[in-house]
Amino acid sequence: MAIKEWVRHYSYERYQRRFGVRTHYEVRSEALCNENPVQYPIPENKAIQKYKA
Repeated sequence: MAIKEWVRHYSYERYQRRFGVRTHYEVRSEALCNENPVQYPIPENKAIQKYKA
């Protein structure tokens, strides 16, 4: 039950700065309705860069 609550919170209530302060659900819903959805680049994770070399 705790995992379901966390997934619900993450998808429907947790706002993301990279999405213009919108939730994952809002972004996905908009993308499914548009022929040319907005592209949100994935920011580079600097913590793992040292392992890529």
